[in-house]
Amino acid sequence: MTSSLKPTPLQKFATLSKIAVIFGPNAVGKTNFIVALATLRDLVLHSTSYSDEQFSERYTPFQFGPSAYRPTNLEIDVLLNEVRYRYAVSYDARRIRSERLLAYRTGKSQRWFERRFDEATQTDSWMPFSSSFHGPRDLWRKATRPTGLFLTTAAQLNSEQIKPLYHWFEHGLDIVLPSDTADLVSTAARLRNQEFKDRLLGLLHSLDIQVHDVRVAERDLAPAGQAATGEASPSHSVHTAGPPLIEFLYARSGRSPVWLDSMYEGAGTHRLLGLFGPLLDTMHRGKLLVIDEFDISLHPLVARFLLQLINDPRISDRGAQLLLTSHNTTLMSQDILRRDEIWLMQLDDNHASCLSPLLRSMIQTSGSCTMISSCTLVSGFGTSSKRRNFLPSSQTFLGCASGLESGRSVETTRYSANNILSSAACAGRRPAVSSSAAIKRNIKRIKDLCEGRGKSTTGRHCAAPAMLWGSGFAAGDVGG
Repeated sequence: MTSSLKPTPLQKFATLSKIAVIFGPNAVGKTNFIVALATLRDLVLHSTSYSDEQFSERYTPFQFGPSAYRPTNLEIDVLLNEVRYRYAVSYDARRIRSERLLAYRTGKSQRWFERRFDEATQTDSWMPFSSSFHGPRDLWRKATRPTGLFLTTAAQLNSEQIKPLYHWFEHGLDIVLPSDTADLVSTAARLRNQEFKDRLLGLLHSLDIQVHDVRVAERDLAPAGQAATGEASPSHSVHTAGPPLIEFLYARSGRSPVWLDSMYEGAGTHRLLGLFGPLLDTMHRGKLLVIDEFDISLHPLVARFLLQLINDPRISDRGAQLLLTSHNTTLMSQDILRRDEIWLMQLDDNHASCLSPLLRSMIQTSGSCTMISSCTLVSGFGTSSKRRNFLPSSQTFLGCASGLESGRSVETTRYSANNILSSAACAGRRPAVSSSAAIKRNIKRIKDLCEGRGKSTTGRHCAAPAMLWGSGFAAGDVGG
């Protein structure tokens, strides 16, 4: 496997993963995770222009239990130009409840700004600005609306220190949902660039799709009588207003070349067209590309090929990263992904989504790591009416995830988008595991299950190691 580690200038995170893939059954919250990240981006880019009604639509709390009446908390870490930013925001349907930005230029954090809504006075309470944060800060503070973010306000009012983070949300983060790839508008626009077109054809040829050329054609209008009856001539397709008309040229020896409308191509080719644009742009600009249901309509070998593109330094050498969700357990191979790049999602007893990394000690594997995919299929996607999970309880495992000191319990850690891509720090360390007989029995059960000797109806439900989105802000030392 080509190295998929991205070096950084930080001692705490010497390397970051280029890829992280979230696996899990249907309806466990994988898409919600992506939507949460998209919501944060939407707030950062547009919060200052929202009406009160538009702002309230962004508040979609967890509906089971007391969380239905609590603010939503989002937090992310971003490393840009040797500066690490930790940004957190809390909001409900009426206003921003709290907002904070920490910057790490050295080992200690600088709290550039922090605001919290005071219920008693019904106003925002502002912490002192950091002396390292420059500019007309009081002007930005007074211009910040209850439903607007200070980050957005300061960036739009030309804060040079805030702009890099704001521009990352605008230009460095690309999120692709399954419905997006059905829209070929962006791909059609890029096809007018000859360099992009050549790269697209090269990728198609690498996948043994023998297309000789591709073009964006003018859309024909149906004859008046034909449009009225809705009937199409066998030799002429009816093209009405809609997605761009992309055509493929197929040329065979001894035959006349034929241009075929993309409507005659399969779902897999359409999916590739929709993915190639964002993927090539991500590799060219060094962005973070987030794709939900990454491998829909893709052959497993094609999905592997796309992952290998990001890991190939000859093709992707500008720091590009992928965050994906998938049901394709054949990707759980050490030829493709390291263990710290594999993340598992499930529901806890309260129907809350829980995200945890695949720790080294959980499943013993060899060769191409087929036991991981086998165990995930049987234990994670269960055969009984109630999903079962044969992994030992989180209380018995000690983790080494991002920012976790050796010997600290996994269950006390909140995993979010920043933890996932920085989890490569664990790659060289094996977490300490309790030597209790219960764990040994569970590991044996996993081995037996993978080798066909176990029963899918035995085992114990896995206690959730971490909530997807924790409440409140992370504790830590804050410098001025």
